[in-house]
Amino acid sequence: MKKWLILLVMMTTLLLMACGSTDDTTEAPDDSDVNKQEEDSTEQEEQEESEAPESEEETEPEFVEITLEGSLIPVVNWVWLDNQDIMTFAVERAEQELTKEERLKESLIQSDFTNHQSFHELLEVSIDDSTATLVFSQNQMFMSLASTEQLLLDEMLYQLTALFGVDTLVFYVEDQRGLDYGQTGRIETMSMEAESNRGYYLLVDEEAQGEREHALYVPRYQSDDRMTTESDFSETIEEMQQLNDQPDKYQPAIPEAVNVIDVKEEEGIVEIRFEAEDSVNLEDFYNIIELTALDFELETLQLVNELTYEIIAIDIN
Repeated sequence: MKKWLILLVMMTTLLLMACGSTDDTTEAPDDSDVNKQEEDSTEQEEQEESEAPESEEETEPEFVEITLEGSLIPVVNWVWLDNQDIMTFAVERAEQELTKEERLKESLIQSDFTNHQSFHELLEVSIDDSTATLVFSQNQMFMSLASTEQLLLDEMLYQLTALFGVDTLVFYVEDQRGLDYGQTGRIETMSMEAESNRGYYLLVDEEAQGEREHALYVPRYQSDDRMTTESDFSETIEEMQQLNDQPDKYQPAIPEAVNVIDVKEEEGIVEIRFEAEDSVNLEDFYNIIELTALDFELETLQLVNELTYEIIAIDIN
């Protein structure tokens, strides 16, 4: 019995020794294999990142084209400044698109400062090339024009009709050609002798502005000899951002919040690239640019806002 116990102890000991030997022979993982696996994983992550599509924030948005609705109507306002009458322009915009004839008629009526409001008796306007025919009712009172009133009316007609490419006016009363015109007497036609204008200032003199709520723009030929007939549209826009030597009376017509970057003109089409925040009211900017374009007889404007990605298209009819 004792021998069997000894034999059992010996067999158990041998069995334990055999198990320990098996554990010692198990190989540990090689460090080089671990490093290689890590490198492969890093390369795969980098490749996935490089192939991932760009986020929406990195994609540059597309420009949206917006057509400015309604026709521009220039309106003459006379103001008293520096002891003299100064002609200014306000800008109205009709709710619908008007023909050139309709726009000229509306401009003449809204610009009428005469005592008898004779342009309110304007019945019809037709334009043939550079000649405009004005037909009045029998109630017109041009014969009652005072001398100073007539001088101011002449200048108003010269500068206003120039914006429509008109250099001759033909007058009718009903179906009769000609009318009695102030101190001049009977006339049938009138040649327009407009001063060549290049650009505008914004009037800021409070006394001259009076209670008018809309912006008033002063043609630069009345106050600035730097602008000449040789100045092109791009040069004019650049000058309209500059201060004049009377900042208490005139300010640049282009708002300070608008930064004009570039102006390109080709075959009657002008592209103006500018920057203005979305919070800036650009109505006056659009209006003064279109008013200036009329002096150059341009056809189409494209105002490109680089910050809001908008293209404002203006068709000048």
